[in-house]
Amino acid sequence: MRVPAVGAPRLIARPIDANAIASLAQRGWCVVPKWLDPPSTAALLADAIALDAPCARNAAVGSHDARGVDTQVRNSRLCALYPPPPPSAGFADTRMALYSAAAALREHLQAEESLGLPEMHPFQTELSYLYYPKGGFYKRHLDVPPTNDGWYLRTRRPEHGGSGRGVRRALSFILYLEESWREEWGGALRIFEEGEPARGTDSVQVEGVHAVGENYTDVVPHGGTLVILRSDRIEHEVLVTKRPRRCIVGWFRSEGKIQLDPL
Repeated sequence: MRVPAVGAPRLIARPIDANAIASLAQRGWCVVPKWLDPPSTAALLADAIALDAPCARNAAVGSHDARGVDTQVRNSRLCALYPPPPPSAGFADTRMALYSAAAALREHLQAEESLGLPEMHPFQTELSYLYYPKGGFYKRHLDVPPTNDGWYLRTRRPEHGGSGRGVRRALSFILYLEESWREEWGGALRIFEEGEPARGTDSVQVEGVHAVGENYTDVVPHGGTLVILRSDRIEHEVLVTKRPRRCIVGWFRSEGKIQLDPL
């Protein structure tokens, strides 16, 4: 799949194959090694590095209405790509190609009837560069908070004269940018099987994936690897990294009228 943008370099992504779609449908997550080719990955990494100093801020935790920085839970920095950074910062043409690639991915996944996804609004995508310093991590969590079943308002509450419409994360995705990453450098993504507590020590190496025990899988952050998770079902964590690393994180969100918890 070639994803051009006007005046921008191409990002060359391979299709999400039937096995990955089946894993996403049945287990709630999938891993696509080498989704992006090395030149495309390198172009995004260069943009992420260029935007670190001018745009990145400490990444927050918590629900939309009660977010804050807690370095005991999460140690990373984030540069939001929606709304876009200034065109003069980094490599804007590369980001334009990334926006097109994200839109093509959303359309592809939306069309897969076996996934049973809610309608993911084209203008409700979250997209960011994420920077983990040496010693960075993110403890086990779910991307949809429990408050209001994961929905958050985009207008005022109905009792305050608003429409009560909001958005909710449907799919989470991570794209790794560091080529030639070694497993001993840490920083893996640990994906927990749905509804399972953490346990297990035995491991087996699969292409781009380090499966551990019966109930979680460690994904080594090799550049170009794409991970997709059901935001409301799959708990995950980022293990401590022994050297800095960068990736792209994003969420495709649905939109609708919501049932709010009492004030």
